[in-house]
Formats: sequence, C-alpha cells, structure tokens
Amino acid sequence: MSSGKHRWRRKMYRVAARLFVCVLAWHTYIELREEEVLDYSKDLAILVKAHNRPNCAISLVKSLRQCVKLRDVRVYISDDGDEPLEEAFGEELKHLVQFVRNGVDEGVSKGRNDLVKVAAAAGYKYVYMSDEDYLFPSYGTFKALSKHFIEADADIMALTRCDGTFDCKRGRAADLRINGKVWIFSFRKRNFLEKLGTVTCQKSDLVQQVFLAKTEALLHSPWDPVLKNNDHYDFMFNARKNGLQVYACPSLHVPHRPRKCSDRSPYDPYMRIRIARWQSLIPYFLTKWDIEVFVDEMGHQWENNGQQVDKHSPYRTIKW
Repeated sequence: MSSGKHRWRRKMYRVAARLFVCVLAWHTYIELREEEVLDYSKDLAILVKAHNRPNCAISLVKSLRQCVKLRDVRVYISDDGDEPLEEAFGEELKHLVQFVRNGVDEGVSKGRNDLVKVAAAAGYKYVYMSDEDYLFPSYGTFKALSKHFIEADADIMALTRCDGTFDCKRGRAADLRINGKVWIFSFRKRNFLEKLGTVTCQKSDLVQQVFLAKTEALLHSPWDPVLKNNDHYDFMFNARKNGLQVYACPSLHVPHRPRKCSDRSPYDPYMRIRIARWQSLIPYFLTKWDIEVFVDEMGHQWENNGQQVDKHSPYRTIKW
C-alpha cells in the first residue's frame, strides 16, 4: 500500500513540475511578445571598461551579436591596457566598437567617466555599463531589465552577477547602516517571490557594477578618478549622497567569468598591483567619507589605518 502511495506522489510531483515549466514558458513568451520600451539602436549605448584582457572583451562583444535585436547597438570600450585592444579585434567585430584609448593604467574610474561623457556627447539617453569579463545577458533578461527600469523611473538598475550556475547571491538588495563613523552594508533576506525566481527589483544601497542607467544620472554622480580600482563603494556612497534611485534585480542574472578568460598571464601581475594599490587607498577612501570603521557586505571590516580585519566583524551583530 505504501509503495502505491509513493508512486502516486512521484507522479503528482512530475505533473506539478511540468505544469510549473509550462506556466513559466508561457509567461516568458508573453513577455517577449510585448513591445520594446527602449529604442535600442537610438537610445542605448553599451559602455565597457577593459584592461589587458582582449579575449574577454571579444567574447563580450560576440555575446551581444547573438541577440539579433541588439546587433546595431553601439559599443564603446575604454582601453588603458599595455597594448591597444583594437589590434586584437577582427574586422567582423571592429565596426561595432568605438575604442576610447586612455593612457596605460589610468584606472577604471577615469575610464568609466570618459565613456559616459562620450555617450552623452553622442546623444544616448541610456547606457549599459559592464566590465569586459562579463558576457551580455540573454535578450529576455535585458528586455525585462529595460521594462522594470522604465516602470520604476530608476537612475540605475543592476543585474545580478553569477560567478557560477548556483553562485548568484551577491546581487541581493543591501542596506547601508550608519551609526556615527561606523558604516555597515548588510544583505536583505530574499523574499518568497525571489526564491521562486519571479522578477523583482528593489531599491538598494549597493548593486553590482553591471547595470542600466540614465546617462544624465552618471554625469551628475561620477566615479572618483583618484580611485583607480576598488571604486565600487565610493561610487555607491556618492549615488546615495546625490539622491540617485538605485535598484537591484536579484533574479535577473548576467554571467561573470574572470577565470574562464584565457588572458590570465598578462592580467595576474595587474591584479597584484590592484590589491597593493587598494591597501594604500583605504585611508583616502575612509577619510573622504569620515569613516572610522567600514564593514562590507561580505563581512570584511576596514579601518582607517588601512588594515583589513578578517570576516565576521562584531559590528554586524549590533541592532540599530
């Protein structure tokens, strides 16, 4: 008798799973049939900051070409690598890209600011910001991002970075808690709809730097050129200070694959330089915002003497 119940349960589970897949597929079909909310070729520019990883940059542009409706979107790449990135692009891709060549290692902040200025001068109202070690999201994902971006009247709306098939946690919405000179980021718990994979976009004090944004908003709230790398937190603090409407979309994913790019040998030395540079810039960053202790979203504690304390900062347990 019990074996019959188990067979009946397994059958019902299979039916429920198939029904869920059918409903999800129908919902996706309806979304894809909806009209576009942006004129991609006219209103949108894709901005990419690159340094010494030509294979990554080429893969990103190729992933964009896989989407027919986005093939005509202009791509701008800011390049401050040792060798001009343009030389690595073949003729079939080169006509899609406009390269903005900077001095060697001028940094991500200056490169991004330059890209935004170029897009604004060309008349683009919206920009999609990315680094070269991402791929472009699927068309359905980007269309959903665009739809929610326009409906929310957002200044910035970010995708969730996925470092692997099941490693997409860092895209959750986060809150910045401030108590005097102690600043702490903490992730919010996922709600029920997010766990089901439903597209929800929430206001957030912290997002990944792969996002859709209003060009004017980025001109108003630029990156600090002193921070050649590890500019992320400073940019988010500045966006909050300038009143930008920032959203995170935990269920809209974009592949991030720095270790799969075959550009490791020229890039590894630069990574060591980045780490050493960040250690020297921590006092500048914290002094700029009058912070004595900063705890990032992963639990790392930074102090104004440039020291990084290990994970599990005791400040995270304080309820304010």
